[in-house]
Amino acid sequence: MTSEVKLKTGGDPRSLPDYAALRDEISKLTHPARPDVDWRYVETLCLRLYEHNGVELQTASWYTIARMHTTGLSGLNEGLALIVALTRHHWSVMWPLNIHARLEIITGLFNRLQKTLRVMPPDDRDNLPLLYQTETFLKALSDTLARHELKQTSKVALLEAMAKGYITRLENLPLQGDNSSPVMLPPQALRSDAPDVQGHEAMPHSRLVYVVSETKAEPTSSLQKSPPTFLKPFVAGVCAALLAVSVAIPGWQFLTQPSPAEQQFRALLTPPPDVLSADQMTQLSRTSSLINHAQEWIDLSGQQIKRLVELPPACNLQRSAQLLQQLRVLFPDNPRVQEMVDNWQKSVRSRALPEEAMTGWSEGMTRLQQLAGRLNRLDEQRGKYMTVSELKTEVFGIMQAFNRHIPAEEQLRRYDEVRNQNDSEQQQKQAEMALNQLINRYQMEHAGKLERLP
Repeated sequence: MTSEVKLKTGGDPRSLPDYAALRDEISKLTHPARPDVDWRYVETLCLRLYEHNGVELQTASWYTIARMHTTGLSGLNEGLALIVALTRHHWSVMWPLNIHARLEIITGLFNRLQKTLRVMPPDDRDNLPLLYQTETFLKALSDTLARHELKQTSKVALLEAMAKGYITRLENLPLQGDNSSPVMLPPQALRSDAPDVQGHEAMPHSRLVYVVSETKAEPTSSLQKSPPTFLKPFVAGVCAALLAVSVAIPGWQFLTQPSPAEQQFRALLTPPPDVLSADQMTQLSRTSSLINHAQEWIDLSGQQIKRLVELPPACNLQRSAQLLQQLRVLFPDNPRVQEMVDNWQKSVRSRALPEEAMTGWSEGMTRLQQLAGRLNRLDEQRGKYMTVSELKTEVFGIMQAFNRHIPAEEQLRRYDEVRNQNDSEQQQKQAEMALNQLINRYQMEHAGKLERLP
């Protein structure tokens, strides 16, 4: 008996462990050593992401490639059906939201499918029904991309032409025997729009059902006239049903959507996006929407730069400590959380400045002051001790050099002494300023070193 696996539209999956494992497995495709990709494992990871996060464009793309490798054209059609439903009904909200990121995923999918079709081309007339479905799905996806002005850049036409070429070649093959039955097209291939996702088998004993939160009216070729007595109650019933659906769907969405606190918690765990690549910047610089809103993009970038500049020097450690505290409150009895806390504390201690290094400057200054006091007492004695005056001059110069800039460890030592007092804020600012000076000087030296490299 076939079981149904209902799917929903998903969000950003990059913080999930299954997505990280999936990305690592797919990266084998571009590895110099070209290790074999475990497509069954890829398929399993995709299904787990569908279950826990929902369907989004990147995972659906990798799932399509994996299914094509494991089950051939039927798997390809299953994956394309998911992508068609996702892009048709949830284009405005599907992840990723960035249009260029979507285009990169779709283009990469089409390129990979072309390579796979060349390696394992369909060579039997029995594949014609599946190829008709593939052609229909590609046509539906092409129409969706055309509505968003992405058809030409996505290179979907190349994959469409390849599918049509295989269809033409197989249709022209001679029939094997006189009793061969004609090719029967599936009902989906006879429709102008893409078939719904619900009709495709994901696994031998499971069926993926992608829940689309839209009401779709089925087309009818003709309407038969009914007596007015029966027409009015029918119309009233339809109106009542539509009214109930219009009230029920928003209510269901409101009840099932995550709380604001849960949404904020998920946002805290989302990795920051990468900066644009050189190709992306070149492509983006040519778009009219960017040029027409240049001032807005510049203002937003300036605000973000200001926020980044004003971040405290240890913002990454502070944020990680806050995340650990959140985990301790949310999952107080989980041993994995305590293990994470212990590992984090060990890591911070191993990277921190040793305690003995924080007293060197203070100890050196104390000994110099003691030496200066002894020299002053010797100077009070009458005699020919000219070298003492010269030594005092040298010591004075050394002390001036020390006082010219107080090192960061001394600022931290002073802050440690007064941090429990009311007037510790000024010393805290001085310690932060010293650390910022070190970080900025390191950045300048590091950037200068990179510029000097050949």
